Amino acid sequence: MSEPKVPYIECSKGWASLYEPLIWYCAAKGIPVMQVKEKFGTLRFYTGPNEDPHIDTLVAAVEAYSGHVCEECSERGVVTWERQEDGSYKTIFKATTGPSRTSSWIKTLCAPCREARDKQREKRNLGG
Repeated sequence: MSEPKVPYIECSKGWASLYEPLIWYCAAKGIPVMQVKEKFGTLRFYTGPNEDPHIDTLVAAVEAYSGHVCEECSERGVVTWERQEDGSYKTIFKATTGPSRTSSWIKTLCAPCREARDKQREKRNLGG
């Protein structure tokens, strides 16, 4: 099978390991892939009309998981768990979704990529 064509991929390569299997699945099933992008810090994967009973579940799982994978370098995993006052635990992931100190754009990035992005934006904003 030749390389599947997708009209628009508008996210960084760190998520390629998430969206490329979906693209190949869609190609094998004859499902058109309309767009792959980042929106509000998570992956969005849009397909054309299809009758596949599994694609919506697969896409939902990948989109949800993307919120814990760095969009730039694909770092993933859990750093630790923090015990909350009510006795429950909060999972602390290596990649987090949210704005940075230099932008209100919501991105999912690990700490080193978020710091590099902030430094790059600060340098650009200072004209350097």
